[in-house]
Amino acid sequence: LLRGTDGGAPRPILGAIPVGSGNDYAKMLKVSRADPALAAAALLDGPAPLVDVGILEGAAPRDAPDAAPEVFLNNLGLAFAGEANAKIESTRGLPGYTAYLVGAAMAFVTYRPSALEVEVDGQRITGSPTIVHVNLGRFCGGGVVFTPDADLQDGLFDVFVLAELTRIQAILRWKAVTTGQGRTLPDVAILRGAFVTVRGPEGRLLHADGEVRRFVGREVRARVAPQALRVIHGAPVLVAGGTPRA
Repeated sequence: LLRGTDGGAPRPILGAIPVGSGNDYAKMLKVSRADPALAAAALLDGPAPLVDVGILEGAAPRDAPDAAPEVFLNNLGLAFAGEANAKIESTRGLPGYTAYLVGAAMAFVTYRPSALEVEVDGQRITGSPTIVHVNLGRFCGGGVVFTPDADLQDGLFDVFVLAELTRIQAILRWKAVTTGQGRTLPDVAILRGAFVTVRGPEGRLLHADGEVRRFVGREVRARVAPQALRVIHGAPVLVAGGTPRA
């Protein structure tokens, strides 16, 4: 519905008042995450440019038998990222980033890598990667930055692939790969493209904007729908004394 139709009718506009644990999308939209009044004010007069969305195919919720195409706004996470997000379902009652940290720690103990093939606009990477993240936006997981150059309006995914690492190697590299410095490491590849296919074991878990999904067959596919959604962004608001604040 929000993506509109081909009939030329005006499209509805998406707005956000952040109430989640991570609020990464709201952060990218510069919507206040601390002041609900400012977030609400943005709904009234904030700019509403067009942004890209992703279309996921080949995946389904864990309790659904069949795959169906679905829209995601920010990212897909596979390999460890998919398993960790499944654990985070049980920690969502914890505040903010703590929920992600505890869930990731639980998954870290039990995660076992499996063979995956990642194809981005014809470029292929094979192996047993620790993390695969398909990003429209820059932030995920409560402020994690895998792909610092990702842009919601450029018509492309930024696909982050972290090679298979031992647990010790993963601990040593974790700060770098989650703060946008991973592209300087030999274990990291970042590919850009509009079409992504990931091939792997049937039933393997992934997440779409934090919602747990599973491979229905042996591959999942994602494509960019460019400039497909109009989203309200936060705008500076004048306060007493004429000082703008975001």
